[in-house]
Amino acid sequence: MKVRIDGFCVGCGLCAKTCPEMFELPDGADVARVKAPEVSATAEEACRRAAGKCPVDNIRVEGERGGATEGAPPRAYVCRRKESGGESND
Repeated sequence: MKVRIDGFCVGCGLCAKTCPEMFELPDGADVARVKAPEVSATAEEACRRAAGKCPVDNIRVEGERGGATEGAPPRAYVCRRKESGGESND
């Protein structure tokens, strides 16, 4: 089984919290990354849960039996992280 982040990542960190063996959100990073494309047998279930929790549906799991997330297209919307700082009243 293989996993990848496909498309726009909002950097929420849910994947890294759900499956830290496969995903990480390094300090100061705006996006998560896959630690290794090959999913270990012990991380398969957590990896599938992480894919299901992605708020922008951009985690792709390939080669899994049943194929629920295999090759699924990304959702039509994109969430963007809010910029920190004050609002402008201009």
